[in-house]
Amino acid sequence: MLNSTLDTRVIKHFFSWWQQALAFLIPKFIQRLFKDPVNVIVIQIADGKIQFDYTLGKTKQNLVLEFNESGRLDYSKFLLEHPILEKADIIFRLNKTDGLIKTLTLPKAVEDNLAQVISYELDRYTPFTPQHVYYAIMPLSTSTDKITLKLILTPKEKLDKAYKALNDWGIKPLRIDYTGAKTTLENNSNTYNLLPEDQRYRKNKWRLIVQSSLIALVFLLIGAIMILPIWFYKQSGQDLHAEIKRIKKEAIEVQEIQNKIAVLSEKTNWLIAQKQKVPPLVDIIDTVSHRLNDETWLKIIEYRDEKLHLTGESPDAAKLINVLETSPLFSEADFESTVTKNKSTGLERFRIMVTVNSKVVPDAK
Repeated sequence: MLNSTLDTRVIKHFFSWWQQALAFLIPKFIQRLFKDPVNVIVIQIADGKIQFDYTLGKTKQNLVLEFNESGRLDYSKFLLEHPILEKADIIFRLNKTDGLIKTLTLPKAVEDNLAQVISYELDRYTPFTPQHVYYAIMPLSTSTDKITLKLILTPKEKLDKAYKALNDWGIKPLRIDYTGAKTTLENNSNTYNLLPEDQRYRKNKWRLIVQSSLIALVFLLIGAIMILPIWFYKQSGQDLHAEIKRIKKEAIEVQEIQNKIAVLSEKTNWLIAQKQKVPPLVDIIDTVSHRLNDETWLKIIEYRDEKLHLTGESPDAAKLINVLETSPLFSEADFESTVTKNKSTGLERFRIMVTVNSKVVPDAK
């Protein structure tokens, strides 16, 4: 189920109403000093990505991020760089695969109870029941005996999951609509909202009482009630915004440091594992020196990829294969090249490759 939380939108809409109700008493040039530009962000989610369409100045722009933890951090940075968009109203637009739209023609007589009729007959018009979908009605036209409308539906499970994910990003849509039936935030006959009723901004009793009181007081305290609350609202909002911006910046920095620590820890563990994978090189050389007799000479010792390469001379090179394999540290000993005779010394030249067994205790000294 979608979760409802009280946010600054309640305060924002209250002061918005207050300013509009008293606008006729305030000179135009003063209104411009306190009026915030209206911004709207349209959000869509598809293929593991989230897209933001918005307008800055007169330029339409869009931002596409990965819909994961990395993308959430990038979105926080983006808001720090464009603080004006933090106050924007948000429309969450569902893709064509996330919903269904049907055009219905009904008798004019059901117009007054349209929502109730659609609820009862939903399983007849669509493959769904009201328990499994969120739906909205968008009237198209009305004649003397008929009414034509669009019925927009989306599965509850899918919308709940997407809405929760947006809330985790700190995003609270004011409206949810469908790609096949786009809306705006303007109040007109084609407006609808797939956002459940309990999640929508609405006036309640105490706010109406406060509004009525302010209307009565404005005629007694003209100047103070017109100017001071607006100024206080703007000043408090600026201070709160600065504090939130500072906290968000610190949170992003902490997250980045934690990510770096995790990467370094992973690399360190890998290096330790590689080091522990084979015995120390000094133990390998010591084992070789104890196994070979004094008449055998080694010119080159190489170790790479768990293989030991020995190049040297010996009276009987063939015996070295068995001698090396008697140590549990070595296995699969074999000549890498043909054994040749050194005429000046009478010894056999050899090049042997032997596998070094990992996790084996070297010979005791």
